[in-house]
Amino acid sequence: LMMKKISFWASGHVKTARLLIVFIKFLLAVMAYYAGMALYKNEILLPSGEIYFFTFLVLLIIIAVYPGRKKQSFQKTWFTSNKKPVILFYHSFLF
Repeated sequence: LMMKKISFWASGHVKTARLLIVFIKFLLAVMAYYAGMALYKNEILLPSGEIYFFTFLVLLIIIAVYPGRKKQSFQKTWFTSNKKPVILFYHSFLF
């Protein structure tokens, strides 16, 4: 219900919605930087090879599963409507 309200608001305020998305993405990048610096200061190092491999694997899964615009999918499942934005959010945080 909340997403429907946000979508309806964004359709009437296109420029503001886009600016808000850019601001949120920038805020996410700043938070990722500070999280990384906090881990580094506490000498917690994550193996970069595995992180890059896992992130690339998630990207390939998203590309393979994400429906195209040309297809009219009548099988709207919970995965396609709710999990993909969460996976994309996680993926953008890791990159």
